[in-house]
Amino acid sequence: MITMPGNVEQETIKLKNGGKQVISYLDKNGDFSEKYSLNARNMLIQTYDSNGVLVNEELKENPNRGKYEESEHWKEFDEAVKKTLEEDEKQGINTL
Repeated sequence: MITMPGNVEQETIKLKNGGKQVISYLDKNGDFSEKYSLNARNMLIQTYDSNGVLVNEELKENPNRGKYEESEHWKEFDEAVKKTLEEDEKQGINTL
């Protein structure tokens, strides 16, 4: 199985002040969904200070929804798919 690099359900960004932001990608029911999935309608952005205390929480529309081909990860994924197909063809495996 080929994984899609960067297509995460949650990511953490370190802030200059020692705090962090945790971004969770959520579907319409509030369940985790992959960042570039069409189901990932929203982003829950939680900001923590350097002591790990939640200081802000914001729910926004996910601007990455359905846009994997536009991401910086697309080329890496596309190359992995091509390589897998070539290897499978050499072994006589039909993956399509």
